[in-house]
Amino acid sequence: MKTLGFVSTAHIHFKSFAEEIASSGGAVRIGAIWDDDEDRGRRNAARYGADFVAGLAELAARPDLDGFVICAPNDQRITVLRLLAAARKPVMCEKPLALTAEEARGIRELVSAHRMVVTTGYFRRSYGVYHTAIDLIGQGALGSITHARFR
Repeated sequence: MKTLGFVSTAHIHFKSFAEEIASSGGAVRIGAIWDDDEDRGRRNAARYGADFVAGLAELAARPDLDGFVICAPNDQRITVLRLLAAARKPVMCEKPLALTAEEARGIRELVSAHRMVVTTGYFRRSYGVYHTAIDLIGQGALGSITHARFR
């Protein structure tokens, strides 16, 4: 069983992530939650059978956690990643990973320096329909593409 620590429950996708974990049949569980909104964090920890941790450094130092899921507000991502870096555990960070090119470079340096595995919640790039569209565009089957819009 893998045990994850959640860094905030503020993001809209927290609930779906937590529900997916709860329905995993015991393969994964939420071990601890830190949230800068203590009331929200405690409510979610109780709901999913996790510990509420008052300090982010305390969460990062927990030896029972196999990795972290960051659902913190967008403007907190790089700060949170810096605090988690010393743990050298895998991190899934909800998108966007960075708000500026400077933040992105800082994250790249952090990941490299600490040999962290960091991924983001952008999973659609693996959908077959996107690969098919790329192939068709590459073959010229759709003519000259000047722009694309999708939802």
